[in-house]
Amino acid sequence: AGTPAAMAAAMFGLKVLIVDKRDAPGGECLFEGCIPSKVLENAANHYASVAHSDMFHVELGGQEQIHWEKVLQDKDEILKKRSMGALTQMEKMPNLEYKQGTAKFVDAHSVQIGDEIFSFKKALIATGGKIAMPNIKGNGIDKVWTNRDVFFEEKLPEEILFIGAGAISCELTQMFNKLGVECHILERSERILKHLSEDSALSVQKRMVES
Repeated sequence: AGTPAAMAAAMFGLKVLIVDKRDAPGGECLFEGCIPSKVLENAANHYASVAHSDMFHVELGGQEQIHWEKVLQDKDEILKKRSMGALTQMEKMPNLEYKQGTAKFVDAHSVQIGDEIFSFKKALIATGGKIAMPNIKGNGIDKVWTNRDVFFEEKLPEEILFIGAGAISCELTQMFNKLGVECHILERSERILKHLSEDSALSVQKRMVES
C-alpha cells in the first residue's frame, strides 16, 4: 500500500519521502506474497498439464521433471523488473524521493533515518504484516517455513504439513501438490477457508482432497 499511496500523493503535488529497508520499492506483496506465488503457481500448472497429459491421450515420452531452481531464478528476475520499474517511475517525479533505510520517529513531525532528520506534516505507516509463529514445543519450530522462506527454497520437499487453512495455505497446498509433493493441512475449524461461504469453501475442499 505504501508505494502507490506515495506515488498518488506526489501526483497530486505533495512533496513525498518514501522510506524502505529494501534498495527498491515493492513491499511484502511483491517480494513474499501474491506476486511470487502466482509466478510459481504458473510453473506448477504447466508442469501438472504435462504430468497428466496421458489423460488426454497425449504421449510425450520420457519422464517429466521440473527444474525448480530455474523457476526461482525466473521469479527473482520478474520481481526485480517490477521493483526497478516502480523505482524508475518514482525518479521521474521531482517531488518524490525514495530513501533506503529504517525510519525512527523523533517526535510527532520528524523522523530519523541514519544520521539524518526529516520533518513532515503527515506520515503514513505501511510496514506490512508480521509473521506470527505458532507456540510449538520442542525443536520442531526451527524447521518451520514461513511465507518468506517458501519462495526461496531451491529444493522441493517430499512432504509438507501446512498449519492453518486460509487462502494462502490452500493456494500453496495446491501448488506443491501439482508438483508431486505430498501435502497435509491442519485446521482447527471444521472446514478450510473459514472466511468464505460454506458452500464455496466445501467445494474447494472437495476438489483439493480429490486431487
